[in-house]
Amino acid sequence: MGIVSDRLNLKHLSKDSFIALCEYVMEALPDGNIVCAQKEPVTNQHIEIHPDYFFDIPLSGQKHLCYGTGNALEEVILKPGDMLFCRPYTWKQCKWDLPHEMTCFIYKEDFIRITYVDIPEPLDTEIYPKCSCYFHTQLPPTDAINHLLKSLANLSEEAHCQEAIADIHRGLMKLTLQVLKNDFSKHITQSEITFHRIQQYLHDNYHAYINRKYISHVFNIHPGHISRLYNEFSSKSFFETLNSLRIERAAILLKNTSQNISTIAGNCGYESIPSFTTAFKKAMGVPPGMYRKIQQEKRLHS
Repeated sequence: MGIVSDRLNLKHLSKDSFIALCEYVMEALPDGNIVCAQKEPVTNQHIEIHPDYFFDIPLSGQKHLCYGTGNALEEVILKPGDMLFCRPYTWKQCKWDLPHEMTCFIYKEDFIRITYVDIPEPLDTEIYPKCSCYFHTQLPPTDAINHLLKSLANLSEEAHCQEAIADIHRGLMKLTLQVLKNDFSKHITQSEITFHRIQQYLHDNYHAYINRKYISHVFNIHPGHISRLYNEFSSKSFFETLNSLRIERAAILLKNTSQNISTIAGNCGYESIPSFTTAFKKAMGVPPGMYRKIQQEKRLHS
């Protein structure tokens, strides 16, 4: 864990720890540059694209990112106080070539997730580092939070709105802190903690050629134990969960980007177009190309 984590005594799934982290972001970090990701243009490399609002905020060191500005691909080095804002279905590409600590605030429909990642040394890998410290609320975002997120989304498409975006983000952080303070604790067993850590790892690395055996090495547990965790805490098996994530992300990319099908297949963890097409058609009822055409026609008539 890094210098900020040590200072705050961050602990996994600890409400008090993440209240302290939220206060640190609000009070200790300087006012910096706010970068707003756009949907276009899109690189052909693996990208993160989510149906949620989220912020990447460096806590120490420097964070290297690539994103679309609307007109061009842009690479940026963020320092503490800077942040990247992504509204739903915009994208980012994380680089791990610079030491840094980072927190991410993710606003989902049913809860708020706050993550902490420490990169003490540069990593030359497409595999995302294991996120072993995070907290998510039992309470959903409030109506006020959702209104502010929509306001940020509207402003993020306009030029010269940095000051207004910064003001709204300060208000958003105050409301987020209030949700954290009002949140109620839920007892969680060590087995459930391990399950959720594996789930987070799959969400971060569905694009890589990973399987149950690989995950067992990452978490230093027996492959059979992974299967038992999914039997206990999920209605889906490990394989079904990973495949669902890949298909879900592929559908988002087909609907919201201009990446070709071959690129999408590779960026969602499929080693060949036939295997991707078979899996996608089984899950969605139509092959990838037809799904994209249907989504395009829906947009034209909406």
